[in-house]
Parts: sequence; C-alpha cells; structure tokens
Amino acid sequence: SRWIRKPDDEYYPFGYAIFEPILNLGKGLLMLVICLFALVSAIIAILEGGYTVSAGIAVWYALIAATGCMAIAIIQRKLAQKSGSPLLEVDAQSWFIDGLLSGAVALAFIIVMFLDKTPLAPFIPYADPTLVIVLVLAAGSMPLGIIKSNWYQVVGRADESNLNAQAIALIEPILVAEALTHYHLRQGRLGRLVYVQFYFVISPDRVLNLI
Repeated sequence: SRWIRKPDDEYYPFGYAIFEPILNLGKGLLMLVICLFALVSAIIAILEGGYTVSAGIAVWYALIAATGCMAIAIIQRKLAQKSGSPLLEVDAQSWFIDGLLSGAVALAFIIVMFLDKTPLAPFIPYADPTLVIVLVLAAGSMPLGIIKSNWYQVVGRADESNLNAQAIALIEPILVAEALTHYHLRQGRLGRLVYVQFYFVISPDRVLNLI
C-alpha cells in the first residue's frame, strides 16, 4: 500500500499504481483456485460416499473461525469504502469467502448433531460436501469479478463503470461555453487512480478569435 503511493521516478515514469491491480489479480486467482479446490474435493467426497463428520469441540472451532472471518471482512469492507482502497476491498472479499467455507463446516457439524440417531442419519456423510458445493457456487462470482476487473486494468481496457458520464458532467460547463465541433473522451483506471483525457475540436471561428 505504501509502495503504490510512491511518486513516479526514472524507472516508473507513470508511478507505481499498476502494481495494485496486479496484486489484486493474483489474489483473485488464488481465491478462485481455493474455491475450485474446495468444489472438486466436495464432488469427489460425494462420489465416494461422503465422509464421517465428528462434531464435538470442532463445531466451536468452526463457529469461532467463521465469526472471526466475517468480522474481519465487515471491518475491512467499511475501511475500504471509507478509504477507497481496492486492496482492502479485495482482502475483505477474501475473508468473506473464508468465512463462508468455515461457516459451511460449522453448519455441517450442527446438522450432524441434529440428524444423528434419526432416520436421516444415512445422509450425514453428505452434509459437509453438499454445503461446500452450494456455498462455493454461490460465492464463485466474487473471485471471477475480481479477476475480470483487475485484468482489464492491467491490460488497459476501458473501465466499465459510469466514469464517462461523470467526467462529461464535470466538464459540461466548458462544453457549453466553448464553440466545440467535437470532443473525444478516454478514461482508464489503475487501482484507486482514474485517468481521464479530453480531446476538444473547436470551431475555426473560435480559433481565429483566440489568435
């Protein structure tokens, strides 16, 4: 975070902002790998007949882990909104996914405790992998969104937000005051930095007046 705020120098004439989306792209890929690993492991477990889940003290560990992860995710989310830091935003989503997976384990333990010695007991081995599959599919869009957004920034693709409309709204008083025949807008995002370039073509009469 300190590094990306360094000013430009002879080695990086445009600054260090590019490293923020590169880092977040790597984190998004890592989150996706974790989700895919959990998904494949759960599918294999179901195909092999599930596995026995022993509750006991493990349920408390899973609950504490899930609660801790969610608490950190909420705190980081609020700090990210306050500071505008993409690093914190991605980290908050990472903690949220960790919390979901820990919550799935805790819920599986609780289901085991309630279904044990009931007619549904034969389904207990499938509880944990089934919950993991459901939660991974529900949360899978998060790492995909992180990867997509930061990949676009790294390769210099135009931002998909409403930056164009915001920039035009800010510059509109000038557009109205000047005799413009055409204008062109280019914008891009690098982490928390937004670059906007306006190209104006003014009328020949206006050029003569300026001369």
